[in-house]
Amino acid sequence: MRRLLGSLIFVICSLSVMALAEYRMFTLKITNTQTKDYRLVDSTLDPIQYPYYHTVHKDEIVQYTDTWRCYGDTGGFKPPCPNPHLRDGAAQAQTAEGSEQNQGPAPSANP
Repeated sequence: MRRLLGSLIFVICSLSVMALAEYRMFTLKITNTQTKDYRLVDSTLDPIQYPYYHTVHKDEIVQYTDTWRCYGDTGGFKPPCPNPHLRDGAAQAQTAEGSEQNQGPAPSANP
């Protein structure tokens, strides 16, 4: 019986070593409803979680425009994986346009 229990514990520990981490990334579009200005932000937080951790003005709405899965972990301040949907030139130009508008956080309180 002990041998069987020992073998079972060994198998469980071996499987845990083979476990792989993954996380989801979102491209969020934060739009000011009055001025119609927007900024694009890549985040591991979804549109519901994002306002609780980052400053979003009360006149701004947060929507996600893209999402993708990354494999691995984010330990040691590793940068997140790039968006695999942005492989062609047109999509990269759109990202460059959006990053120009992503200059600093918008001042306001969280909801």
